[in-house]
Amino acid sequence: LLLAIEKVNADSKSYNGWTPLWAAAANGHEGLLLAREKVNADSKDNEYGQMALLWAAINGHEGIIKLLLATEKVNVKSKDSRGRIPLLYVTRNEYGGIIKLLLVIEKVNVDSKYNTSRTPLLYATKSGNNTNIKLLLSINRVNINLVNYYNSILLFIIARTGYKEKLALLLFQSNALNIPDNFGRTLL
Repeated sequence: LLLAIEKVNADSKSYNGWTPLWAAAANGHEGLLLAREKVNADSKDNEYGQMALLWAAINGHEGIIKLLLATEKVNVKSKDSRGRIPLLYVTRNEYGGIIKLLLVIEKVNVDSKYNTSRTPLLYATKSGNNTNIKLLLSINRVNINLVNYYNSILLFIIARTGYKEKLALLLFQSNALNIPDNFGRTLL
């Protein structure tokens, strides 16, 4: 209701940088989300540099993500202070609908690494969700031969964890079975 009053600054920030839009997105309040056309849909908080789209992804608010994407005012490639993008968060949870929404956007970097060199595909494999792995692989833009900061490829990481089913999903797509990591280890 307050946002409907023209004199209220819809982009005002709290001490930690939260705007009304940011708080609505994080908490799932679709009705409050875009009460004004001129709201800054890509505003970031002060602590972690996280925007409304990222928090909607973290909390699985698919309806809010649809609304934010429809504005065409959010940067889907925007990273927080730790280098994480919305796709990274949703691949480690069971948010297949949100993954589909983000994957149709060509601008989304499906191989984006955050500060510890983890990618959305690595998160999907570690989460135990084969559906998310299949969704990521279905777009043919994912590089499964990327290496982390130890020069280990994703297949090696998965092989070490014992996820046989996930390893089988990825094996047929890799040409890096004999690439050694920093410790000289290979998959074969």
